[in-house]
Amino acid sequence: MKQVFGRKTFPLVGMIMAITLALSSCDLYSSSEQSIGEPDKTVCDLFADSVFTNISTVQPPDVNSSWQDSAFSDIAAQLVDSLFKDTLYISQGATPAYKVFLTADTTYLAVKAGGGKAVLFTTNVVDWTFLKTDLTEYTVENDVMPGATISGCIEGDDKKANPVIKMRQEYTLDAGNILIRVVKTDQTLGSSLRVVVQ
Repeated sequence: MKQVFGRKTFPLVGMIMAITLALSSCDLYSSSEQSIGEPDKTVCDLFADSVFTNISTVQPPDVNSSWQDSAFSDIAAQLVDSLFKDTLYISQGATPAYKVFLTADTTYLAVKAGGGKAVLFTTNVVDWTFLKTDLTEYTVENDVMPGATISGCIEGDDKKANPVIKMRQEYTLDAGNILIRVVKTDQTLGSSLRVVVQ
């Protein structure tokens, strides 16, 4: 009978098997990559809490009826001032989380930003835009949702578990009072959402 494996084949096969066994026993992902990281974990805990600061969005004429026919660029600065006067704003890093009620398809709110990196978290899908004083938009620098955040922050039983955090967007914001435009989309469910800006 013809010899199928030569003497050199057995050591080679042995090495391949040893390497395969070593690689398969290695954990390719660290436990930190498999568990929800910060600030996502803190936000998940805030969303799970039953205590929220309730706040409603507004349209400019809701604040001042004389703004009904005004160009938005003419009244934007006054709108921000009015939102802060009426405490219709979100503070970056504040606890508890905010429960925001959307009063129309396109509405406004404000944020008191600390400056620098800011991460927006919401429990509903909306078109959320931070506006600069010249009404240009702050750029979303990252909107990728980490897999660990999706799997590590869920509500409902195992069979019907849903991710709690629906939007996670990173920005670099200037310090101060910033106007926010919130627009409902075809993916927006209902007229409220929980919000944290970290």
